[in-house]
Amino acid sequence: MGRGSNLPRVGGFNRAVVLEAIRHSGDGLTRAQLGRITGLAPQTVSNVTRELLEQRLIQETGIVAPGGRGRPGVALTLNPAGGYAVGIHIDPSALGIAVVDLTGEVVAENYGPLPSPQDSAAVIAHLRHEVERMEREASVPRERLLGIGVAAPGPIDDAAGTVSPPLLPGWGTVPLRDLLARRTGLDVVLDKDVTAVAKAHLWTGESPDPANFLVFYLGAGAAISPVIAGQVVRGTTGNAGETMHLPGDPRSASPRGRILGTSLGERELVAHARELGMTLPGAVDSWDPHEIEEGFTDLLDRAGRGEATATEVFASAGRVLGAAALAVAELLDMSAIVITGPRWAAMRPLCEPELQRMIADHTLHGQPRPLTVHTSSLGERAGTVGAACLVLDRLFSPTPATLLIGK
Repeated sequence: MGRGSNLPRVGGFNRAVVLEAIRHSGDGLTRAQLGRITGLAPQTVSNVTRELLEQRLIQETGIVAPGGRGRPGVALTLNPAGGYAVGIHIDPSALGIAVVDLTGEVVAENYGPLPSPQDSAAVIAHLRHEVERMEREASVPRERLLGIGVAAPGPIDDAAGTVSPPLLPGWGTVPLRDLLARRTGLDVVLDKDVTAVAKAHLWTGESPDPANFLVFYLGAGAAISPVIAGQVVRGTTGNAGETMHLPGDPRSASPRGRILGTSLGERELVAHARELGMTLPGAVDSWDPHEIEEGFTDLLDRAGRGEATATEVFASAGRVLGAAALAVAELLDMSAIVITGPRWAAMRPLCEPELQRMIADHTLHGQPRPLTVHTSSLGERAGTVGAACLVLDRLFSPTPATLLIGK
């Protein structure tokens, strides 16, 4: 059964629409331009922009000459100092923390290994200390700090604010959102890492198509997030993006290689190399994130030196990516693909030749359907910036569902 809306919700939605139009404009927009782009009445635009100026979320930056007859207008742009968000990206082998301004630009950041990866209480205590340190380092007034976004491995429970990451088996189920909020005194938004990464590319405009694209995220595991009509597809429980049963490398001699979910994560690539006879650091079948990282780093180094077995592991990973790209792009009628993650920069020269070979000259029902693969410049920052963008997106993006009473 449907629900209605009310004037406060419509007003909030209109503010978000205006703010998003200004954010995407680059050089700013006049009030007249905002009216034409958003379809809002001049009086509504005037009221909304006045409120946004009072809140210091936007600023007047100069006079814009009219395109024809008429009075010159005043350009309105986002005020970078109008608000800040903290982003925390938790990966089984790494931790990233950053403070970003209202435009998504990083003003302070820190990256390193995840301390005590099997002890969630120790990690949360460390996060509180690091948030306070980064707040001081960025010289952000507490009243301008909008909240903390956390990008974590799934699965997550939206309602309870919990995470249950299988790649951190010592955690079990942790009420991460509420524990961190109590420790820091700030609002906390929790989401899956791949969802946060997709939000980062929406907020920063870092994609070949601004509204419709696929994000392939490669970290400790592998996940895919579709963005359709400017909205990240989160699924019915917020856990969309899992890849366990997508097709992998059709040429693989190993059953592991023929399924994406068992062939692209760091642990899976190390296991594949061992199946092919390679000896790598770390215990066989270890779940310890630092041991897995040690083995994966050695595998990368040996592939970079041209060792045949190591290079075949990554060539197979490229074929897995190509098969998955074709399957998901055809299913969702998409043509733009963004690949990112903390390991992709190192994996790219080893995987991309086979990936491009798989998708070259793609056709569907005899018609050309080219796919564009874009490597994100956000790199290892993608999860951390994306985590911060969870806060900005929730506060300032026009989401139709927010119009409904009770949402």
